[in-house]
Amino acid sequence: MRPSPRPLLHSLVRDPRFWSVVAWFGFTFSLAIWQAIFSHRTLLQLSSLNSEDAEVLARHTRMVRMESLTLVGLLVIGGFALTMLLRREREAGERLREFFATFTHELKTSLSSLRLQAEVLEDSLSRMGSGGRAERILADLTRIDLQLDNSLGLARGDDEGLLLEPVSLKEMITGLQHAFP
Repeated sequence: MRPSPRPLLHSLVRDPRFWSVVAWFGFTFSLAIWQAIFSHRTLLQLSSLNSEDAEVLARHTRMVRMESLTLVGLLVIGGFALTMLLRREREAGERLREFFATFTHELKTSLSSLRLQAEVLEDSLSRMGSGGRAERILADLTRIDLQLDNSLGLARGDDEGLLLEPVSLKEMITGLQHAFP
């Protein structure tokens, strides 16, 4: 099950980095619009070149050049900053994946040890003639293992499907009969 877009949008709007990117984009976009308007006006003045307008035209040309350099500089700085933010996010995601891999390994090791002990207990109880209790422990361990895999898969955000467990309705009702006398 994927999260709905509404909570994602809500969390994005609450992130100050999002507003920094919006401000940066708004500033550079408005600067680019202003440069386009000013360049258009300068080109109109160039088309009607008079000797007395040469001073104004030279000043406007320098202004357009500086605006162009500012725009390019801001775009480069902003692109570099966004790239660094993306890199940090990816590194944080990788650290999170490593944590879940280690966490999963440790839990799986403990569950395997517990399963092995339950199997040994089942063998010794079946030799003594009362073997039904260990089977239930093994079934519970299997269910815990599947739930752990599903929970950790969802927490990691993998695109894997959930692990399915075959369920017998008769066994479920039989297991609950002792709770309802």
